[in-house]
Amino acid sequence: MFVVKYCKEYYPQAISLSAKINSSVLDTCEIEEGEKDQFEIFRSGELFLSKKDMGRFPTVTDVDDMVDQLDPYSG
Repeated sequence: MFVVKYCKEYYPQAISLSAKINSSVLDTCEIEEGEKDQFEIFRSGELFLSKKDMGRFPTVTDVDDMVDQLDPYSG
């Protein structure tokens, strides 16, 4: 399962990236409001993509690259 944790300012991006994950992987992606300036994507409780670690905001292209590495049935 994927979880997108976002701060209030990044709600539209959280919805967009969550929808992209849900359309690409047979898994559930939830969104949760997090701390100020937070935008992170977790998979099975482990950090997968992070705005802070990347030094920039994750994009749909980053999500495409991420899901290309996953088995669509990986759950």
